[in-house]
Amino acid sequence: MAQPAVPLTELDYMSSDEVDFRAAVPLTELENIASGVVYIPDDFLSRSNKSDGPPCYKSRKNDSSMPFSIGEGSESGHGSLLDDDDDDEDGSENVSVSWSFRRSHKSGNSRFTGATMQKSEKNKRKVEEVKQELKINKLNYDIDVVGREKEISTLETCIDRFVARRKPTNDDDSPRNKELIIIKGYSGVGKTRLVDPIRKLIRKHPSGCTTQGNYTMNRYGEPYSGIADAFGNLIRAIKNKQTHIQEEDIAGIGNEVVNELGSSIQSLVDLIPELETITMFAFTPDSASVAQGTVHTTDGSDFAADVQRMKHAFRTLTRALCSRIGPFVLVLDGLQWADAASLRTIDFLLSDTQNTNGLVIVGLYRSNEVDLSHPLAQTIDDFHRKTETFQFNMTQIELQPLQKTDINKIIMAMLSIDNEDTTSGLSDICARRTLGNPFFVIEFITMLELEGLLSFNLGLLKWVWEEKKIEKETMSSSNVVDLLQARMEKMSEALQLLLQFASCLGSPFKTFVLDTIWEKLGIVSGDSPTDVTSLLRRLQAENFIESVDEESYRWVHDKVQEAALMLGDASEDSFQFNLGVTLYSSLQPKEMDEVLFDAVNLLNQGRSQTRPEFAKLNLKAALKARSTSGFQSAATYVQAGIRQLPDDMWSSNRDLTLKLYSLGAEMEVALGHDKVMEEYIEEVLSQPDLSSIEKLPVYVAKSIKLCNVDLKHQATIDLCLDVLKELGSPITTGILPFSAKAIYTLIKTVKATKKRPLSSYENPKVTNDKRLRAVMLFLSRIFYASYFTSNSSLLLLSACKMVDISLVHGVSPLSGQAFASLGMVVISVMKDYKTSTDLAQAGLLIQKSFRTKHTQCQTIFLSQTYILCWTKPLQSCQRAVETAHSLVFDYDGGAM
Repeated sequence: MAQPAVPLTELDYMSSDEVDFRAAVPLTELENIASGVVYIPDDFLSRSNKSDGPPCYKSRKNDSSMPFSIGEGSESGHGSLLDDDDDDEDGSENVSVSWSFRRSHKSGNSRFTGATMQKSEKNKRKVEEVKQELKINKLNYDIDVVGREKEISTLETCIDRFVARRKPTNDDDSPRNKELIIIKGYSGVGKTRLVDPIRKLIRKHPSGCTTQGNYTMNRYGEPYSGIADAFGNLIRAIKNKQTHIQEEDIAGIGNEVVNELGSSIQSLVDLIPELETITMFAFTPDSASVAQGTVHTTDGSDFAADVQRMKHAFRTLTRALCSRIGPFVLVLDGLQWADAASLRTIDFLLSDTQNTNGLVIVGLYRSNEVDLSHPLAQTIDDFHRKTETFQFNMTQIELQPLQKTDINKIIMAMLSIDNEDTTSGLSDICARRTLGNPFFVIEFITMLELEGLLSFNLGLLKWVWEEKKIEKETMSSSNVVDLLQARMEKMSEALQLLLQFASCLGSPFKTFVLDTIWEKLGIVSGDSPTDVTSLLRRLQAENFIESVDEESYRWVHDKVQEAALMLGDASEDSFQFNLGVTLYSSLQPKEMDEVLFDAVNLLNQGRSQTRPEFAKLNLKAALKARSTSGFQSAATYVQAGIRQLPDDMWSSNRDLTLKLYSLGAEMEVALGHDKVMEEYIEEVLSQPDLSSIEKLPVYVAKSIKLCNVDLKHQATIDLCLDVLKELGSPITTGILPFSAKAIYTLIKTVKATKKRPLSSYENPKVTNDKRLRAVMLFLSRIFYASYFTSNSSLLLLSACKMVDISLVHGVSPLSGQAFASLGMVVISVMKDYKTSTDLAQAGLLIQKSFRTKHTQCQTIFLSQTYILCWTKPLQSCQRAVETAHSLVFDYDGGAM
């Protein structure tokens, strides 16, 4: 019999009315749970087998009978213990214990499998001691970071330095109030665990906060996935009052972001849905355009503007958070899988000189998966070069495998053993088998218990093992996936199947998606013991997954996900494709939008499938990626969508095909992939049934390539002139020489504008003619290219023709820019300051009729810097130009 423990009536229990302990504890340890309440003889199991009925044993405390019901063959048992001490002041019961046990088939040990304690509000002192007793024969996974004292000291130095210099002093003109910490090492070496000491340091500060986002293999290429998760997790924690942020601070963050970003906040909300809960903003997203696959035709400045817009959005959000949180630590794990847009964003945040409150960014990546040619390696090199320019500190930490003494500490912690000599031999074996990888060590010990090579001895009340047997029956386990997979394969079929499904969904994954799959496949109904919620809790108890919130889980390590993906057929393309089909046929549109990238990625595994409906879904995913500057992701989805089109795509799916090829051409231009872009353009232009308007997007893409990328302005002019002819609106006609026609047209157009009072432009006639809007677009590109080729005649003609179209047929989004351009020509050629001023003001009035902020900022820029600066106070011009500058970051896309 074990040593008596503290009587149950003297225990200090937790504040909840019911505590459910699910640890595996030896049956004989019931005495330790409730010493003084019940005595369980050593031969309890053998005597119970001989009993004709349920055996009864006396309570040593109150001498009452305690019935114990034993299952057949003593394979299981259950019972209850009741402390109804009459000596209590109020006569109430203090504690009751319900318990159960099972016999292990492998080891033959009897193990306590569950206990529920109910308590009164009295006698509260030592619940932690009781809980520890309950865990005596269960492996302990709650292990502190070991063997990283030097690295932790480095982290402490970084945080202390940041805190000390977060607020500049009078003698410090250029404080480095940003810290970049890069932690690298092999998979499983403990990079993520090294973040725990940072969290502990930050918790010491009342307003400090740490948030983390993960980039995963399944979501590789998805724009901003990790950084969006990090901000989403932080906002969720703030709303759930898991931080020290006050309600007024939440409102302040939301108001600051909305006031700064305006309508362009929608792009940020698309990435971080949680943001909507704190902005209190009336969202009116153009969801129909995304759902229908609308491809916006633009004037070619979009790519740079999109990048600037997202740069400004993330900076604004970060500044708002940093102004109310300090220190603020942003942890980004798995950077080897980060997309280019995310790497740019890290650069944006570090180089943000207006964020005076400071920021700590911690980046983690697998060094064995990043060579010198990897984008991350090149980005880190760029960070090194920028530390002085943007005044931030950069620290790199490379984790090495653990030494044998550190491995021994892990094993001692897992087995709750204090004597290091006891586990020395076992740690020698682990060091050889795992090569000092801490995650591998933990999985190796877990495997030993699972295989019966490590067990808890009930008589000795300690863990026992045979080192020679372990040495003989185990092999070197440098691949932890094998260990994890071995554990998983011993689980029930339902758990294995759930692991396979979850492994295909990335990290984190939504529980409603698994519920949908489970129900669709008819695996569960009602309150079955194999329902998804119960199974997820079991996987969480097995240390495979961890809860993010009530609606989602994530893998504790990407190697766990990799092991789950190796189960059954989960890694097969057909399995993932069928899973994608299940989601496509089962999810509601709103649910599909939440997991759009995951679902489309699964559907794209069916590479030989010809499914136009999936091609349409790829177009939707491409447009979503495009809206957040995820050009590479968008291009990938376009390629997949084109593969899913039938051979007669132009006749059977004309509109969808055109949109995919047009968007693809635009994305390949942004990526600088000339060959693929030319293939897309040629495919569209070779279709005889397409109208000039339908071919317009690829013409625009080609003009962008020539003018903005190759800087071939004359080639741009030639292309645009050809397009104008095809649109039935050539720029040169008649018998006059080119220069003479330009002067004649200028005089004629200026005369026509003078006949219109400025007030007529306040509510002008608007044209929605697609052909005329296309003509305006290519005329504007000719004006731009002519400026750089010093072709003054073409410059005059293009500006005049744009204004003529606006006067005769009605204005369009480019009309304001056209009037400002003509004003610039008039002040340069004719020296007519009054007329040019009138033209500039007319352009500004026209622009108010449209919400195309890109053309609006161009109109303001041309009007103020080339014209009104000569006739208006410079202060007013400066304020207007600053407004135009802010509009660049509030850019909404289309120019037509």
